[in-house]
Amino acid sequence: QKPKPTGHKVAIIGAGPAGMSAAWQLSLKGHEVTIFEATDKIGGKIELCIPEHRLNKEILHREIERFKEVVTDIRLNTKVTKELFEQLLKEYEFIIIAVGAHKPRKIPFPGSEYAVSAYEFMRDINRGKTYDLQGKRVVIIGAGNVGMDTGVEAYLCGAASVTAVDIQKPAAYRAELQYAKQRGVEIIWP
Repeated sequence: QKPKPTGHKVAIIGAGPAGMSAAWQLSLKGHEVTIFEATDKIGGKIELCIPEHRLNKEILHREIERFKEVVTDIRLNTKVTKELFEQLLKEYEFIIIAVGAHKPRKIPFPGSEYAVSAYEFMRDINRGKTYDLQGKRVVIIGAGNVGMDTGVEAYLCGAASVTAVDIQKPAAYRAELQYAKQRGVEIIWP
C-alpha cells in the first residue's frame, strides 16, 4: 500500500537497477515519481545484458510488472536532452540521474576496431541477435563476471575456443567462473 501523497515530485532519468530502486523506494514513501528511459524497456543491464542461464527472465519480467504497479509513470523511448532536462528542472522538485555506464572501455591496439565490447555482444544476444562464431577463436579481455558470461555465450554461438585474459586473479564469482570453465573457457592471468 502506498502512503498518502507527500506532494513531492521526483524525476528519475534512467530505468536500470539504480533508477528502479530509487523510484520504488520513493514511491513507497508517497512521492510522485516519473521515470524517463531512453530505451523501450526498463531494467537496464539486468534486462539487456545478463543471460537467461544466469537470471531467469520470466521471474525478472514478473518483478518488472510488480514494479509497474507501484511506479506507474514510466516514459519509455524518452531521451533526456538538454532542453528536456531544463524543463524537468522547472517541473520537478528533485531529479535523480541514474543513467548507468553504457560506454564500454576499449583498449586501443592494432585491430581493436574489429573488437566487440562485451556490453554490445551481451545486449545483442539478449535482444535475439545471433553471432556466427562457428570455428572462431575468441579472446576476452577481463575475467570478471561479464567476461565469463560473454565466454559462455560465445561458445553458445559456436566458438571453437574462448580464452579470457586478465592482469589479475579472475574477479568472477565462483559459480560464474566454474560455469564458464565447464563450458571450456580458458582463463590466463596475469
